Amino acid sequence: MADPILYGPGYSTYTRSARLALEEKGVGYQHVEVDFLQGMPEDQRARQPFGKVPAFEHDGFRLYETCAIERYVDEAFEGPALQPVEPRRRARMTQIISVLDSYTYGPTVGQLVIQRLVAPLMGGTPDEAAIEAALPAVRNCMGTLEQLLGDQAFLAGERLSLADLHLAPIFAYFTATPDSVPILDDKPGLHRWWEGIKVRESMAKTEPKLG
Repeated sequence: MADPILYGPGYSTYTRSARLALEEKGVGYQHVEVDFLQGMPEDQRARQPFGKVPAFEHDGFRLYETCAIERYVDEAFEGPALQPVEPRRRARMTQIISVLDSYTYGPTVGQLVIQRLVAPLMGGTPDEAAIEAALPAVRNCMGTLEQLLGDQAFLAGERLSLADLHLAPIFAYFTATPDSVPILDDKPGLHRWWEGIKVRESMAKTEPKLG
């Protein structure tokens, strides 16, 4: 059986989440860089008709949408389970992934991180008005995640799950912004969670190369 192939840029949070799942499962895989800063390459559009990343292939089976890729990786390969068995914890994992996709990524990465971190790398200046506009939604998301985490070790319980791997790349960029400091000041649970997540071997292996 051939190793799976993941197509996407290393700097993408969604690509990194899929890579984290592969690393945590101990699956050998090929990562093919797809840089879309100058426009999405046509071969990637052939793999992902909506012009997004990542895309995935395994023995002729093609797949896109990060959550679907993560679940396939967990269910198709040997290794530690990345989804809870208990229905309520599994539902909580799914809920949190949906919260991240629907409400968290846009303001946190699409607005705050792009303006605060990416714009200067590209020779631009952060749009402070856009940052200010994003901050209420970011605060709401982080407060919600703090509440859902509670005193658990991980987002969906006492074991690592896909919810943690979905949040980790977003959180890595978020905590690199100065705006994260006051937002996280009263969120000890997320602080504790991040201290444990950021030192995992999978995080080191998938660290994006920026600048």
